Amino acid sequence: MGKGLLERLQQELSLDITWVGYELHPETPPKGSLLSDRFPGVNLDQMYAPIRARGEELGLLFGDVRVLPNTRLALETAEYARDRGCFDEFHDRMFRAYFTEGRDIGRFHVVADVARECGLDPAAVKTVLESKIYAPRLAGARDEARSYGITGIPTFIVDGHFVIVGAQPLDQFRDLLRRAELDAEV
Repeated sequence: MGKGLLERLQQELSLDITWVGYELHPETPPKGSLLSDRFPGVNLDQMYAPIRARGEELGLLFGDVRVLPNTRLALETAEYARDRGCFDEFHDRMFRAYFTEGRDIGRFHVVADVARECGLDPAAVKTVLESKIYAPRLAGARDEARSYGITGIPTFIVDGHFVIVGAQPLDQFRDLLRRAELDAEV
């Protein structure tokens, strides 16, 4: 949802956006976990109702998400996509695969399918993932996030010191970005 907000604000303001992968739940087993197990007693349909409504306002469709995946493969592949010049496309497509289509993005075949759709060679993706070449980059992002006190996503850091957590209302984002602009002019 934060992505949709920023895309809308990009139409109004000059923004230079860098997405940084953050593994929110590294303890998630490789096969993922059911959200019903993670949040026992919570009605998932009720939990997602306001998220779906807010997404519709931004033109985003949220499907029936029932699994909390281990996102390590997706995050490492996103870094590979960044280096290959197709990060934005991969990022958008991976979000759609999970949030709209309800696919388990913790599974290699799903990550490989998305990578293929973005012009990446699945065999190369497999080699990259087996090499763990992007693990240090993700660890660095995690360390940087900790230095800002980040414990949730999405979190937006503007000019290194303005921080907003969560998919807040559009006006709150707009105000923060304008304050950052004014601060930069001083």
